[in-house]
Amino acid sequence: STAEAIGLMERSLEEQAGGDFAHSVRLHLDYPPDASAWPVSGRPGRSIGMLPAIVPGLRAAALRTYTTCGPGDSPCELLLLFDMETMELRAIVEDYSLHGLRTGAPSGVATKHLARSDATRAGVVGSGRQARAQLAALASVRDLTEVRAYSPNEERLQAFCAEMEELIACPVLPCGSAEDA
Repeated sequence: STAEAIGLMERSLEEQAGGDFAHSVRLHLDYPPDASAWPVSGRPGRSIGMLPAIVPGLRAAALRTYTTCGPGDSPCELLLLFDMETMELRAIVEDYSLHGLRTGAPSGVATKHLARSDATRAGVVGSGRQARAQLAALASVRDLTEVRAYSPNEERLQAFCAEMEELIACPVLPCGSAEDA
């Protein structure tokens, strides 16, 4: 659940702040080497990204890996989970569905600790899986009474508002601009 993911994210951030956490910067390998300049180069290229982390306090060791082939395209997203004691591979998890939950959790932690405790309204720009996860995270740590949303794609915006209104049990109103949201 979103609330469980936020709790685990909060614990891992506490472990990191306490120094009992190992991670590396994102490794991003592009081919051809100048493909990262797309669309300037005109060639989308191919890439592989990797994010490793070890969090002993959660008895967790994992590697997220993903591929890309052009803007916004990620045909393969996997989490490799390892046994903390032996570092043997224990699971390979498809990450496309979990990606939003994993990405939204830090926003839930940030909202919980940094936003006013009486905040009841939110705005969201976008209507994709990340926007859904971010809004679900906000709604899990605040009692929202209204959400204003904007997306340049009117059809997707309407679907997003209807879906999220049902999910978070709060009015999600479509807006005509990012500023209005």
